Amino acid sequence: MFSRLTMCCVISALAGTLSLACGDDDDGSDEPVAGSGATAGRSGSGSAAGAGGRSSAGTGGGGGRMGAGLQACPAGKPSATDSCTPSMGNCKYADEMCDCVQGMNTWACWSPADCPASVPAEMSACPTTGMSCTVAGAGCTCTADGWNCGNQYCPAEEPAAAAECEGGTGTCAYGARVCDCDQSMWVCWNPTDCPATPPARRAECTTRGMICPFEGGECECGARGWTCGRGVDVPEPDTDAGL
Repeated sequence: MFSRLTMCCVISALAGTLSLACGDDDDGSDEPVAGSGATAGRSGSGSAAGAGGRSSAGTGGGGGRMGAGLQACPAGKPSATDSCTPSMGNCKYADEMCDCVQGMNTWACWSPADCPASVPAEMSACPTTGMSCTVAGAGCTCTADGWNCGNQYCPAEEPAAAAECEGGTGTCAYGARVCDCDQSMWVCWNPTDCPATPPARRAECTTRGMICPFEGGECECGARGWTCGRGVDVPEPDTDAGL
């Protein structure tokens, strides 16, 4: 009859598991096998990110910690010529905010008191390139071209059809006509060209990009015809048409 010790060794040999001891460990150590998780290959993940001397965005430096992807804030207020790496968030220093400007890789600092009281016109003049403000619920950024609040930029005069543009929220009015940037091209129309009642889904239309208001929402002329918002009471399809 096999002893327990002999059977242990036989099972180990058959399984090819040479690391299983067939007796007591003389030194009594419990060192984990390299690569087994608790020690090997784990020390650099998770904990190292907080040890790089980077402070949390908006805290104004000195904390020495930050989450991945957040703006690294210097201990003291940076100057406009200091280089930086753009990331998420701003840095607060007393009554000023600072941010690393995307594309410039240098700092911009401003006082929140310099933010406009109401949403400015798109591309209107702004004081400090890189500053960001929340105005009436809208996020606005001062760019090299002026304020960018995500709204439609309206040229001083009605743009030419199909001229290049950058889309945004809203439309532009020019007398009795309305223009909008659709698919990076200007399209203009007369509101009187809109249907008197909400059109059926995918009904034929002629001016791609035109938007018409109706009770409950808007309808837009697209490549496949009219599409309307969920709140618009559009005609039901004629199920007897094919009979």
